[in-house]
Amino acid sequence: MKKIKLLVYHGSRDETKNKSFLEMVNRLQEKVQDPLLGCFLDFGSPLLENVMAQYPKEYEVTVIPLFFLKGKHYEEDLKDVAIQADSPVNILPPLVEDDHFIRFIQQSYDIKEPFILAAHGSAHF
Repeated sequence: MKKIKLLVYHGSRDETKNKSFLEMVNRLQEKVQDPLLGCFLDFGSPLLENVMAQYPKEYEVTVIPLFFLKGKHYEEDLKDVAIQADSPVNILPPLVEDDHFIRFIQQSYDIKEPFILAAHGSAHF
């Protein structure tokens, strides 16, 4: 089975931010062997749902959401796209649930004591 990884960013109305994300994905693709594509949940192109529609059943798709928590976009929007896909889809957990991310924050900022990590909240109630 062929494999593809999709790095998913929410997207921004500011196209320069979307362009920066896609440039980062291109830099990352140069360092990894598996095919890697960047896409957007909202406010950017290509949209996740359109990218997913391109991959038939012989592909195994791994969705890597660049979301901090399991909010509405994770719990509903990503899962809705996965349900509609022809190919098998594996959605990785949000960033704060990944020990690698926690170690990255600690090492990048030389954190030796407890710290506060602030993130954008959710409007979903």
